[in-house]
Amino acid sequence: MFDPDDPSAFPAPARQAIRKSASRLEVLDGDVEGTVGMAKEMAETVAKAIVDALGGTYGSNVEMPKLARQVLDLFETEPAGLQGRTSLGRLGGGLTSTVVGLAELRNTDGTGHGRASPSDLDPAHAALARDAAIAWCRWAIATTARILRQREKLDQAVNELAGERVFYRNEFPEMLDRVGLQQLNERYQRKFGLAAGRRWNVGGTFLADEDVIQPMAAGTVEYPAAFAAGVIEGLLLDGDGFIRTSTRNVDSLIAIAGRLGPEWRERVFADLADRSQDAGLSFAFEEDSQDYAIGRLRELARSDESPRVRDAAAQIADRIEGLRSAPSPPDE
Repeated sequence: MFDPDDPSAFPAPARQAIRKSASRLEVLDGDVEGTVGMAKEMAETVAKAIVDALGGTYGSNVEMPKLARQVLDLFETEPAGLQGRTSLGRLGGGLTSTVVGLAELRNTDGTGHGRASPSDLDPAHAALARDAAIAWCRWAIATTARILRQREKLDQAVNELAGERVFYRNEFPEMLDRVGLQQLNERYQRKFGLAAGRRWNVGGTFLADEDVIQPMAAGTVEYPAAFAAGVIEGLLLDGDGFIRTSTRNVDSLIAIAGRLGPEWRERVFADLADRSQDAGLSFAFEEDSQDYAIGRLRELARSDESPRVRDAAAQIADRIEGLRSAPSPPDE
């Protein structure tokens, strides 16, 4: 039928639920109503396991058609899902339509609803429902496993970029090219950008600055906006949520942000302003750098064409200034 036991796809409880549904379906030959009902139940079990595995959510009373479409939407947002092929999107959409039809068939001819008379559905149609559910489950499980395997590789690459590996000249941009940064979803693009920004700002790896950050600031290379947003945050906030930057990094983050489109620039500074309100000052954020950061942010708050950027820059400057002038807590 299909392999519900792929360890890279689902945790043990989900595998057990899928296996149990599949085993029920295998012993229902000749039971038209049971076959239709269990085929729908198996597809629903698989759909919920996939949504859970890929980080989605659903309501307690969610209907199967909505779940199946949510699975397809999740696949479309992952590079490893439909692998950039519109033809796979059409095939996946077709399979999803069969699962939607299966749910409708279950309402009229399957178990799960009391009925006054037995279904007169032809056994061949019940077999079609079963086979359609199996085809969708097989494809959906394999696609989910591929997505999660890619995520595992990407998470390892992010960790290497963040500090687990020694890099040499030009290896930073080579890694970003190797992982297919341009094709990744925004969440992973931002994670890689954040790792690159902090690798220099916190880790002090100058090659991250020379090979990635300074070329971005100068406009000699172009990376996705979500990656740039991660770099910018990494140049202002450390991994523990403290404000930490330098005169060089303030100039870099403002220059990189200035090359973003208006919507992304507003979004980036609004997020930074929001996060800064909950941040303290890092002990490594030197006083001269604090003075410089406040001055540059005040300048941006006066000159940027966007009111949202001006307001956000002022908020960050106010936060830094307020923290540095706050009295130190008394010794215990």
